Amino acid sequence: MRNYSIYACAVTIRIVVCFAILAFTYKFDFPPFMILIIALLNDGTIMTLSVDRVLPSMTPDSWDLAEIFSYAVAYGLYLTASTVALVVIIMETTFFQDNFGVSLAESPVTSNDEQLHMVVYLQVAIISQALIFVTRSHS
Repeated sequence: MRNYSIYACAVTIRIVVCFAILAFTYKFDFPPFMILIIALLNDGTIMTLSVDRVLPSMTPDSWDLAEIFSYAVAYGLYLTASTVALVVIIMETTFFQDNFGVSLAESPVTSNDEQLHMVVYLQVAIISQALIFVTRSHS
């Protein structure tokens, strides 16, 4: 339950804060289907936490709500920063073009470019899936 709480709060904070920043700062218009798929993927990931084993030192009596929430906020804000940084790098610089030879079809990149939405969706989905490994490790 501790891992579930950290994961659920972190992902919720990340999605709400990240999409709010992108919507208000860059005027992103996210397709509703993208948000639906992200929600379904997150629910699937949460189900894997149901098989966690409880270590003797991790009994419910030893859980500290402030600790759980602080981990969740830290993870959520860190993941938000990673997504916003990715969008800023794609939209404001030629980093990926210069270093990897990769560019979006539309140049300059606009905030409602379908390829940019795809990149943001993939980054959000993959990082949310990777967060499960972070919350399951106790060190």
